[in-house]
Amino acid sequence: GFRERYLEEVSARVKLTRPLKVIAACGNGTAGAFAPEALRRMGCEVVDMVPSGAEAIAKAQEKNPDVVLMDIMLEGGMDGIEAAEQIRLSSPDTTIIFCTAYTDQGTKSRAKAARPTAFLGKPVDYATLKSIFDAL
Repeated sequence: GFRERYLEEVSARVKLTRPLKVIAACGNGTAGAFAPEALRRMGCEVVDMVPSGAEAIAKAQEKNPDVVLMDIMLEGGMDGIEAAEQIRLSSPDTTIIFCTAYTDQGTKSRAKAARPTAFLGKPVDYATLKSIFDAL
């Protein structure tokens, strides 16, 4: 069906040169439905998928991922930028990549405070994401 065709299309030519442990902090939209499987097909070990900023912080401390793929709009009272700033305090070497539909200048300016490795708009270009992952 559609899901399988989409996943095959986005991940067919984007295999990582080395495996990475990833936490996907996604809302419950399309990204949450497809991102974990697309990341697995790329060669990532998705160690957790969380819907909220608080859970992203807790899982980052618990599982010590290579990368936290962070949406900006998350469930709960904390957005992805605030969560990323907290992760930075306890795990300064964790790579944080924002993937969001909110690409306005104000959001980008706020996100810079968390010192992300990248800020990607949605829909995510998995070839670009692969390039970022391979450069880590």
